[in-house]
Amino acid sequence: MQKRLLGLFLLLTSFLIPISAQVCDLDFEDWETATNANPPTGWQRIDSYVGTGATNAYSGNTFAGMNTLDDQWIVKPLTCPGEICFYWRASGTSSNYDVTIDWSIDNGTSWTNAETISLTGSGSPTTYAQLCVDLPEASFPAPFEDVLIRFYHSRRSSGSFYFDDVCVSAGTCDITATQLTFNDLQAGCLAKDAPFSLSVCATDASENIDNTFTGSISVSGNGLSGTTTQTAVNGCAQFTDLELNTAGDFTLMASDGTLYGSSTPITIADQCAAMSNLKVVAYNLLNFPNGRDDCGASNTVIPARWDTLKTIIDYVLPDVLMVCELQTELGADLILSNALNAGGRTNYARADFVINQSPGGTTLNNAFFYNTDKVTLYSQDEVATNVRDIGEYIVYANDPNLATHNDTTFIDFYTAHFKAGSAASDESSREIQCSALQSHTAAKGAERNAVVGGDFNFYSSTEVAYQTLLGNTYPFNDPINTPGSWNNSASYTETHTQSTRIFNSDPMDCGATGGMDSRFDFLLNSNPVMNGTKNVTYVAGSYQPLGNDGNLFNDAINDPTNGSGVPSTVLSALLHTSDHLPIVMDLEVTFPLAPLPLDLLYFEVSKKNKEAVIEWEVENTDDLDHFIVQKSMNSRTFFDLTTFDKQLNKRFSYADVLSGGKSYYRLQSVETDGTISYSEIRTVTNDEVQWNIFPNPIKETLHIQAVNELSATLNTEIRISDTFGRILFAENHITGNNFSIDTNNWNTGIYIIEVKTGTNILTRKLVK
Repeated sequence: MQKRLLGLFLLLTSFLIPISAQVCDLDFEDWETATNANPPTGWQRIDSYVGTGATNAYSGNTFAGMNTLDDQWIVKPLTCPGEICFYWRASGTSSNYDVTIDWSIDNGTSWTNAETISLTGSGSPTTYAQLCVDLPEASFPAPFEDVLIRFYHSRRSSGSFYFDDVCVSAGTCDITATQLTFNDLQAGCLAKDAPFSLSVCATDASENIDNTFTGSISVSGNGLSGTTTQTAVNGCAQFTDLELNTAGDFTLMASDGTLYGSSTPITIADQCAAMSNLKVVAYNLLNFPNGRDDCGASNTVIPARWDTLKTIIDYVLPDVLMVCELQTELGADLILSNALNAGGRTNYARADFVINQSPGGTTLNNAFFYNTDKVTLYSQDEVATNVRDIGEYIVYANDPNLATHNDTTFIDFYTAHFKAGSAASDESSREIQCSALQSHTAAKGAERNAVVGGDFNFYSSTEVAYQTLLGNTYPFNDPINTPGSWNNSASYTETHTQSTRIFNSDPMDCGATGGMDSRFDFLLNSNPVMNGTKNVTYVAGSYQPLGNDGNLFNDAINDPTNGSGVPSTVLSALLHTSDHLPIVMDLEVTFPLAPLPLDLLYFEVSKKNKEAVIEWEVENTDDLDHFIVQKSMNSRTFFDLTTFDKQLNKRFSYADVLSGGKSYYRLQSVETDGTISYSEIRTVTNDEVQWNIFPNPIKETLHIQAVNELSATLNTEIRISDTFGRILFAENHITGNNFSIDTNNWNTGIYIIEVKTGTNILTRKLVK
């Protein structure tokens, strides 16, 4: 892409020359639908503002502004931006300030300056002019995603900065494939002669996918059969029916004649187990990883606590680890790399780290880690509450027969940290949090395998919040069923999880002292988990606060009399890692023994006009509860479109407005017992022309921009008329990516534009 710097104000003693249309293929913002409360989608407004009034706007009635030191506007995360253009002016001729245009590739941790607008207090421009700033896309690391651009009021003596019609155009960011990389290898046991799937992608050395690659890729290996050659789409070839006919360890090879790659070893078994066990752990990590030092001179901050956590991990080897009081994403990375994937282990992964969005602040967050040999993370979400988010993490078991049964077992995990304190207001806050969780689970419409764990801060079983979790539409259950006044009671010492440190000891990381005397930490299970009705069963007797032998009332966890059998090194690590104990329990997961009883007679997706028409028919709906139609733009990440309840006629149809390029569709079927399964994936390509027309209202120049390549290659006709039918502009046989039309001679009023490409006609009302 050829980029132009068409205007620049450093001391603002010169004027800018108007430029031709920019291709705003990444973002265009004219602020017309924005407010202070609702900035443009994805943008961040930091102490800046959205203003109204046509005299202060470049086009329309709305503009953005900054009038205080450190005001900022940050553009939504972009992929490979090459140039940003905008119209701007000062509020008065004596304005005196600096506004920098900066970029960041680390989520705003550090910024690099691309341009500075500097006003000196004399001759500041009060008429809008356009400035275009080049961005060094070659400096952005592949895959060139999540680049931020900001407007920053870095110096201010006087005056306001107004800007409008922000246009961001794409740069040239090419990934050149140098190898073939295997992805999506099915985890868990693979049986001989059983189909399995994988994908092979053309990537660079850092495994970034070359989306332009469309070559034919072949996979090979001893005893490999099935469809072993596939054409790549968007850089990846999907293989769905591969088989190996002998038990043992195998390495597969991939080639397109020029690029090559090999898989990690694949283990094929004569027969795969029909059952798996999961060890689940919930743990409050106490201000991890930085600690706290604001609770008195005697407090000690313990650095590098991931080493003590590793000692605990080595002993427990959790398959699911839910944690709270995590301060930063760096802490999550340290847990993963230094405690879980340590000592030769490489099988752990984590969910995305999400900063708390509820009102309780951003220093105490949740995180979720899992053993990829046993489960796969299907989705994650956040349940907002009055204090802290509750993290939802849905996983499915790595069923060895997934490819043939098209079925597996799902479990919903929730990580929570409820409001601390014994005051009535604290109890009320906890009740609100628990009600939010119960409302969220009730909205799913059926009982599911579900586990909620974390630091609940309950003092007794009579607390309304605890009873809220144990009641409502889909109740949770306390596996040890020990009701009572747990707090500071020797009668319930076997349930206590806080504090690991003895009374009168110096606090560490501002943690509690006083010895084991509180039951604040829990793991609670839904009815299906307790009853084993959906292939997941709580293992009776497995629930335990790790290291608590039931005789440590007001004692430290590493007291010499501790008879739990937990090694002294682990007890010492429990003392130093946190003032809470981790809660541990086991789940037994049974895999479905047969393919889904639901039979699809057909499932087809066809393109009609501008829609994808999805049609299917089922042979048997006795066990069906509902269908969900799902869509993806990349064949990997699907989202829900609509839900169909069971029907007597067994035939279904749905029409979806097509997006540009290729769309992927599948059916998710949900049976009456909550079992979930998926159809095969069907694809439709939208080759319809698409155009962007902006700005509207028009100021001086009207831009007509092609959205996809097809639009730019076909002959296009453009007609613009006023409300009396008089033609102001007419042009036939136009080809190209974008057009610019000078409207300076047009009168104020309403106009109609018609853009016709082939049989596609786009009609829109314009305001001048």
